[in-house]
Amino acid sequence: MPVFPEKYIEFVALFNKQKFFEAHEALEAEWRHEQGKNDFYKGLIQLAAVLVHVQRFNFQGAGNLILTAERNLAPYFPDYQGIEVKKLCEEVKSSVISAGSCGTGPVNVSFPIITLAGSKKGDTRL
Repeated sequence: MPVFPEKYIEFVALFNKQKFFEAHEALEAEWRHEQGKNDFYKGLIQLAAVLVHVQRFNFQGAGNLILTAERNLAPYFPDYQGIEVKKLCEEVKSSVISAGSCGTGPVNVSFPIITLAGSKKGDTRL
């Protein structure tokens, strides 16, 4: 099984629990610390922030930020560091479109789940 930084695993676990703001915060320190992965971590943080906007009914903010996140993550398509990055971007974009079509009322959106390649099924952290 690949070894991933603990904050990266925490990000994935929080993201999968739809705690997108907390996921963003968990990875931010790692993003500032890691050299060479800045755009990758920055893009993941932005994807989490996109979904925070969706949860707060700010669909315009979500739509604007998804474009920036995709630009930062494009060099890592189709997959990187255990994540199907291109697929994740497409799923987040689909969530934004689905939520935006609901107007400003309650949103019943299917949020993406990140599966880390090589992670064990049933890993309680994920």
